[in-house]
Amino acid sequence: MEDLQVIGTIQPSEAPLHLVGFDPGEELLWSASQAGMVYAHLMLSGAPHVAFRTDREMSPAVAVFPHSSGLVTLTYAAAHFISRGGVELAEVRHESLGVLSAGVMCASGRTPAVALCGAGTADGTEGSGPSLALMDLSTAQLTVQLPLEIVPTVARWEGRSGLLVLGGGDGLARVFDVRSGVKAVGAAPLFPRGVIHDLDVQDNSLAASALRAQLGPLGHDEYVFDSNLRTADLRQLSRPGAQLFFAPGAAALRWRGSASSLLVASPAGGLQRLDPRGGMKKFLKKNVA
Repeated sequence: MEDLQVIGTIQPSEAPLHLVGFDPGEELLWSASQAGMVYAHLMLSGAPHVAFRTDREMSPAVAVFPHSSGLVTLTYAAAHFISRGGVELAEVRHESLGVLSAGVMCASGRTPAVALCGAGTADGTEGSGPSLALMDLSTAQLTVQLPLEIVPTVARWEGRSGLLVLGGGDGLARVFDVRSGVKAVGAAPLFPRGVIHDLDVQDNSLAASALRAQLGPLGHDEYVFDSNLRTADLRQLSRPGAQLFFAPGAAALRWRGSASSLLVASPAGGLQRLDPRGGMKKFLKKNVA
């Protein structure tokens, strides 16, 4: 892919889109806005298919997961099972998780599942802190729950190896094996002085972007995008990988193909492809947003 071609534009009316997902069974593109709306548009044409609220309070979606039977959306308080027509089939709350901070669709054994990250209940009792849990999609019940040290804000699933990667405010990328239960594998110290903003995994390759604190004009710390992107090998988490330079900082990043190159998007909408082997970057398209 040498260039990008814009084939259509989806523009919400009330707030920016912050989540997207491709439907595995229909030619639909799902998206969610920060105003608490979820949309489905027809692929290629971009024509609207359906639009609905995330919940009664119109809470912003934490994650959207299109699957063979419809859509699962996560809000701060619950998981919502929704048909492709926008009808809510069930709302599931697990009070032990507290506020939901991140999640990702994964396959634990033979059963499709959603990994849920919760901030905890903050009531001071044992087991009330941050945790990671697997929710069986067929029963909507938690099959396993594991305490965590920090609240994750981003979660990614690597299907070939069965590994789940979580990132958060301490700059560590924590890796878990969820092929049989949940087992901690290790952690990669990617940003000792930063907050992981986005990450992606492909095969054994991990890449992440971050926010770092700097002194603002009024004397207070403010977070800005870090120009350095970090990589790691899931088989050797303690060894630092290549460090890539992307001046604007990456608001989002994804591996392309078999981790041969990295697509990064700047906060302003610029898109570039980086070569993780040599740190070289190739211009794709500017201001695609």
